[in-house]
Amino acid sequence: MTAVEAFKLGYAKLNEYKLLWLCLRGVFIFLAFVITHYAGFVTGFPIWVISAAAVDMFPTFSALFIFYVTFCYSVARVMGFVISQFIVSMSIFFTGADRRGHKFKWLRKYVVNYKGRSDEESAYYWGMTVFAGVGLLFLTYVTPSGFTLSAIPVLAVAVLTFAAILKTDILVAKPSKLVRKLKKRPKYRGNLISGMGFVFFGVVLSLSYYAGVLRFERLIKEKPIDYASSSLKANLVVLISNKDSVLGIEETESAISWIYSSGDVVMRTYERKSESKQSDDIETEQGAKAG
Repeated sequence: MTAVEAFKLGYAKLNEYKLLWLCLRGVFIFLAFVITHYAGFVTGFPIWVISAAAVDMFPTFSALFIFYVTFCYSVARVMGFVISQFIVSMSIFFTGADRRGHKFKWLRKYVVNYKGRSDEESAYYWGMTVFAGVGLLFLTYVTPSGFTLSAIPVLAVAVLTFAAILKTDILVAKPSKLVRKLKKRPKYRGNLISGMGFVFFGVVLSLSYYAGVLRFERLIKEKPIDYASSSLKANLVVLISNKDSVLGIEETESAISWIYSSGDVVMRTYERKSESKQSDDIETEQGAKAG
């Protein structure tokens, strides 16, 4: 049996267990998002840091990212539940309940109307959960001020939008014809859903990568802390840290140092600040003294 035949046989066996295959696909997709997010985060690292620390720090970074996502999702579900209940109950109270007659009669109508609007309640709940979850993750995980629409994100949005338009055939067919094709041709509908799913997957991957870049920009702007271990004592801006290892940046008046410490091993690189910047600082100080 060749390798291709073995792969086809294994794939056929997996299709027999659809639930297991679906779970495996979900795990692979989630791993793709996490790895892409981590790739965006380490983009700002020097090459030697990536070689020395990227693999060791990946589990810690992934666990922290999963914690943030789970935490924001849990809080968002509470917010979505409270807001959806409030919106539905208030909308029925002001528009849907007839308060004429005995108070217990209109109260009974109110309860019946409230129970009968489960679909609307579910729509509000999931809409607010998604909105609140993304908002909380954005506010807690990255810095809003660091979210800048530079040329590359704008170009990426334009390319993905154009790709989505091309997938829908909207440039070569009238919208009414597209609607008819979607209703009468299941195969065309399935191909369109598959194509749009591929574009959506690319959009989420792009956002995951860009979120990693924003995460690095947030941490790099944090205030340094006094870090002390058996092998290292420094004033660090910590990027990643676990029980035995730390990766951070130490800045002095004359140099910026990338530091990676793991156990008894300490790696450090010095980058002197540019002379032009130092001369500008000296001139500024002299001008201030003269003033």
